[in-house]
Amino acid sequence: MLSDTLQRFPGIGSTVYQHLDASSRRAMRLVCKQLRAAIDDAVSSLDIALKDSDDPDEVLQRLARTSLRPSKLYLEKYSGTSTQPTLLLAALVALELVPVLHGVQHLTLSAVLPLSAALAMSSTMPQLRSLNVNCLMDVPVCRAWQHLPQLSSLNLTLTRASGAAAASLLLKGLEHITALKCLGLANSLGMVDECSLAACTQLTELYIYRWFPALTQLTQLQQLEIIEDLASDSLPLLATLPQLADLRLLTCPLHSSSQLSRFLFQHLTSLTVDSIHSRDLAALDCPQLQTLDLSELQVDSAASLRACANGILQHCNAIYKLFTYDHGQEFKSAAAGAEVRQLGPPPSASALLEALAPWQPRSGGEIEELGLCHLPNVSHEALEWLPVNIKSLTCESCHLLPGALSSVATRLTQLTCLDLITSPVAVTELQLLAARAQQGASLPKVYIPKAMSKEDVASLKSFISYTQSWTGHPPFVVIVT
Repeated sequence: MLSDTLQRFPGIGSTVYQHLDASSRRAMRLVCKQLRAAIDDAVSSLDIALKDSDDPDEVLQRLARTSLRPSKLYLEKYSGTSTQPTLLLAALVALELVPVLHGVQHLTLSAVLPLSAALAMSSTMPQLRSLNVNCLMDVPVCRAWQHLPQLSSLNLTLTRASGAAAASLLLKGLEHITALKCLGLANSLGMVDECSLAACTQLTELYIYRWFPALTQLTQLQQLEIIEDLASDSLPLLATLPQLADLRLLTCPLHSSSQLSRFLFQHLTSLTVDSIHSRDLAALDCPQLQTLDLSELQVDSAASLRACANGILQHCNAIYKLFTYDHGQEFKSAAAGAEVRQLGPPPSASALLEALAPWQPRSGGEIEELGLCHLPNVSHEALEWLPVNIKSLTCESCHLLPGALSSVATRLTQLTCLDLITSPVAVTELQLLAARAQQGASLPKVYIPKAMSKEDVASLKSFISYTQSWTGHPPFVVIVT
């Protein structure tokens, strides 16, 4: 009867078991064997978190004596790393853990075992499909890869062991995991043999720190994420990957000799870039693109920004930082003497926002956020070019001319947040904004400049209260940071 009850409520077994484990051992001994067996049978996911005082070998020995048969096993240690497992290897040799591990399909080992022991443990799991390991790399060649026939997802966070010999170790043999489709190496910089990685031609998803040309052999790749800045000659190579559908980059620069070229990504449906120049973005030809995520867009010229606004930006609903190239990283590198492409003078704020005016998400939705950064001499006429369906507008370190904000409340009727924290704005300008807000939609939140004095803040709040007494509702809520 008890077993039937637990089967009708799949989650209750795991909950009861966790509760009992948190209690004393004496309480555990009072539980009848039938209840314990029923609960063990109901547990599909087991998370064992080790403290500094816990010995992972002893914990695994206790686990071997249970009737647990989880399909997901998480073994984590909050600090320190065991480098010399003794009882664990003995337990594996004696096959004590095999019944417990036989059905595990997803295994996570964090800061518990070195790579050799982690692979020895995982090799006892014939159904293992997903392996996530954070450990010391103590072996360069892992024959255990050949004993994981079902492994389709592998994520490695490797740390070098101490010693001169360990510093030269490179992990090899990944190509022997025949079923591997998803590989994560973003946190294992320079610790994996490039030839071994390039030989994993069956991969469809790859997360790495650095791109290198030999990866063009991975013709089955559909999803690719690169953590390090991309070299300027790498984008043409990425464009040769025939199945690539999801690309995530930190930067996406083009070599100066490629600026007039266009690069076709035939199957790309999703593109994520932290920082890119408008000229480089305009050079991307992505006929199947559905989603574009941008953090920073550096504007080279009004013409290239207009090309983006009429084209690829239709797949984007937020630009968190929009600024001219003279405030980007490339300008700083040029000032330090590094090579930089030759560009004309940066566009004015008015020319920049006029070029951006055609930007409308193709989905018909709103523009979630637009951040204007370091723009000089922003006038009322310049802000008139802003798309009307912006929900959140940030002016970061912008020089707003008198009267520049007068049209924001009346024209941007869908605006819900205006951030002026780092832009110097006189209290009279914000009072004008409050007065004009009564003619259009109200602004729920306005983050006022951090440099504004307490007296000016009090004056603004007094003006808003006065306005509310006449209209029955405040024009906006003042947020002081």
